[in-house]
Amino acid sequence: MASVHTLILYAMLALATMANAEMIVSNDIVVVEYFRDAACAQEAILEVHFDLCCCCFTWTFGQDSSAVEPAGYTLMDNNFSWTVQGHQDKCKDPVDFPDHTFHKFAATTCGQQTSGRTYYTKIKEVKHRSEACAAMSQSSLTCRQGAFPNEAFNDNWAWTNPNDSSESSGG
Repeated sequence: MASVHTLILYAMLALATMANAEMIVSNDIVVVEYFRDAACAQEAILEVHFDLCCCCFTWTFGQDSSAVEPAGYTLMDNNFSWTVQGHQDKCKDPVDFPDHTFHKFAATTCGQQTSGRTYYTKIKEVKHRSEACAAMSQSSLTCRQGAFPNEAFNDNWAWTNPNDSSESSGG
């Protein structure tokens, strides 16, 4: 049987873990960095500022575009996941390329993606807001970005489907 001291120690550890947990909520901005290395120690290749209040959030990386809508988010303590509509600059239902819908995640520790291309992600920061999404105008939110928040969305992106000779263009 565990001693009282052991039980108190376990209780203190559980409380410390909960105290360090940061709940991500629906009006936050979640900053996710993407890396090529498994330690997430090298320079980020992409940094997306997911504004969870956007009806559709889009970003470009190189010559490709991705979109995600609020229904694709899962919010947890120190963990965030999203469903990417690949090769699209608008959220659509149904998506243009169903075989390019990917389930991604990020946590406060470095994690390898298991859906789509192999790379690693990590939550850099969670920006909390007191205002509810419903009280904010979509036009005042930043719902499009380039590879980094200070880069403009590439309106001339173009992705070529290797299984088709036609080109999908976002511009």
